[in-house]
Amino acid sequence: MTKNGQDFNDTLFPDEAAAWQRKEQEIKAELTEMLPHIKLVSEDNTTFKIIEPSLPPEIGLKLIELQTRAIEGDVEVARAEIEALMDQIPGSMTLRFAYVNILLHIDPEDMEEGAYLALYERAITILGINLNVVLIQLDQLGLENIEDVRFPGAFPENSVFLSSLYFLGQEQELMGNYDQAIDLGFIQLQFDVEDVLNVRRRLVDCLLVCEEPQMALKICQDYEEDDSAAMLYGKALAAFMLEKKQATRFLQKAVQKYPLYAYEIAGLEAPENIEEAFEIDLEYAQYLHGLWTDIEGAQKFLKKELRRL
Repeated sequence: MTKNGQDFNDTLFPDEAAAWQRKEQEIKAELTEMLPHIKLVSEDNTTFKIIEPSLPPEIGLKLIELQTRAIEGDVEVARAEIEALMDQIPGSMTLRFAYVNILLHIDPEDMEEGAYLALYERAITILGINLNVVLIQLDQLGLENIEDVRFPGAFPENSVFLSSLYFLGQEQELMGNYDQAIDLGFIQLQFDVEDVLNVRRRLVDCLLVCEEPQMALKICQDYEEDDSAAMLYGKALAAFMLEKKQATRFLQKAVQKYPLYAYEIAGLEAPENIEEAFEIDLEYAQYLHGLWTDIEGAQKFLKKELRRL
């Protein structure tokens, strides 16, 4: 399934390996600091809420102000001030998630590439620690299988944790690390079977890129109620790759609901009489165009359906 090439650890030179070991020690030290501040509260022995230090009202207001300043372009000042807040409440995932968002508001063109990549790595590390802390706590509770544990998105206490997982997977996909994006997506679905953040849609995309149509089709079937463009066109493509008879029926449903997507995916100009009730995401449509182009016969399959309209 991999699209990522050689294993990372096999590519390290001795000095790089030493630097990586130092990074691991830093992460372990930070975990040790964070762990006492975050607690899991069981609802029914399988459903948990993540309880972290609550932010004093004045810090909550300050956080909103800093996020606003970062959006408006005053990123470096916002970054320095939020780091000071993190020192006050080291276990707060809310502060850490806000800090990551501020880091990622920095325009890469305003910095040297190396400095920006260092910030980016820092952002990923911070969010990764959120997951590690929770997994360590589950292990301490004697819960070895995360399949037995739920962190529903219905609990606002869990929203930052789930958002962190979602963000990590999104960035892995953007970097072309589809295996990692898939792994994180499945972890998120195990924690939150309701999938309030719709990570299932990214999973379907990544699984199709990795030529795993059987798994993609299963996700589409597990979330049958999701009739988004991602799921409908993903289901049709997965069924086509598996040479299933239902592929035509699935595609007809996708084209009927999202006709403009079909023309964009096929690289054709849509007739003037075609109207769509939903706003089309052109960037995502171009992504689907590339995906369907890479699968032999998929474009021909789609164009044949369009000729029937």
